[in-house]
Amino acid sequence: MTKLITDGFSIPEYISLRQQVNYVRRVSIVDTTITANERVDRSGVSARAYINGIWGMASMGMAQENVATVISGAIKNAKDISKWIGIPKKHIVLPVNNYCVYDNEEEYVDVDQTELLHLAQKISREITKRCKSISSQKVMVYSDAIEKYISIDGNLPKHDLIKRSYVCIEISKADSLGNVISVVKKKAYPDMFKANDLSEDAYLIFVDVAYKELLDKSNGMQVERGTYPCILHPDVTGTLVHEAIGHNVEADIAQNGSYVNAYLGKSIASERICVTDFANHAFGHSVGIPIYIDDEGMGCYDVPIISKGILSGYLHSRQTAYEFGATPTGNARAYLASDEPIVRMRNTALHPGTDNVEDMIQSIDDGYYLISPCGGQADTDGEFMLSIDMGYHIKNGRIDRAIYDTTISGNAVDVLKSISMLSKDLIWDYTGLCGKMQSMIVGIGGPYIKCNLYLGRD
Repeated sequence: MTKLITDGFSIPEYISLRQQVNYVRRVSIVDTTITANERVDRSGVSARAYINGIWGMASMGMAQENVATVISGAIKNAKDISKWIGIPKKHIVLPVNNYCVYDNEEEYVDVDQTELLHLAQKISREITKRCKSISSQKVMVYSDAIEKYISIDGNLPKHDLIKRSYVCIEISKADSLGNVISVVKKKAYPDMFKANDLSEDAYLIFVDVAYKELLDKSNGMQVERGTYPCILHPDVTGTLVHEAIGHNVEADIAQNGSYVNAYLGKSIASERICVTDFANHAFGHSVGIPIYIDDEGMGCYDVPIISKGILSGYLHSRQTAYEFGATPTGNARAYLASDEPIVRMRNTALHPGTDNVEDMIQSIDDGYYLISPCGGQADTDGEFMLSIDMGYHIKNGRIDRAIYDTTISGNAVDVLKSISMLSKDLIWDYTGLCGKMQSMIVGIGGPYIKCNLYLGRD
């Protein structure tokens, strides 16, 4: 972002003003052919006005002359909406005790598109060289960032910057029956790509692991439907926590009816279970997507969701914090400048435990080791279903044959109560976008866990 266009501009009280740029850098190669070489900047300025309990918003392209226009537009929209739906009987005074005092002084440093292209081509060549008899390959190298200045209720603008990069490969081959089998692997980095960020050894290992899994899967087995003890890789753990628990403690969802409402302040799991939505650090280290200021100008802090088995809190915006009699937690987020902030997760993780993965596997006579999720959904009653595209059968305490694509399903509370082992590891994944109403960069994480799940497609 070249300059702060709101410098010297007086911002009235009860107005938030956001100046933002989304940077996307992407290269894709399919079967050695470059299919995307993309650099996109999406910038804008938006304002939100809060008048007599009604929000109004307006947004335009980023230009100094648009600042006054979006402010007056937001005020007008709030007043017009109040004419349509009426002014709330009870005047709401939004909480003001969590203004962000942190100013991220880190500057955005762009990535060289040529480096992305060369890295994608290197990986594609190595796949061709090392992965024999595959039918297709896809490689994507991706960097994106969101940079913003936020001014709220007349306060000085605060700056924040979040950024990430990742490599994603997909390789496919036919099994003995002619069915196309695919394996997808991702590797994330908490910054924009720079030269030599991904060493040759790192991407060779990355390719080799994907190829081994593809060969295993091409000789795989179908899962027989039923409930089994399972070991979940942290990627599956994090996805399950995000979908089945995290969304249901977002206050806007909770207030419309969620299973978590019956458990607030009560036991929902064993004392070993803790889940937190981390803002910027976890266990003494920076998280993958550190966030210091949300898109309402509130400071971000960690939100304990489950503390020693007790459901302990919700994620809040300013509005929901008032409605719940709570403090804003810094969870109001918007993906583009033109998007309105809604309650969203940031870096949500199940805390690690003390067990060893080897001991966890050895404790199972007949079950499954589930490695890679590929999407899913959860309902407000706690029921969920996730797709699994890589896993192995566990037989007599040892890893056995790979399995074909399957699903896991169940009730979030039942699964939480069934967790009997948690590994010492905490592994983060920040390669995806959450799709609640609008896209959003989020981090998910956790340890390996042992729990009971229903597997198989009905």
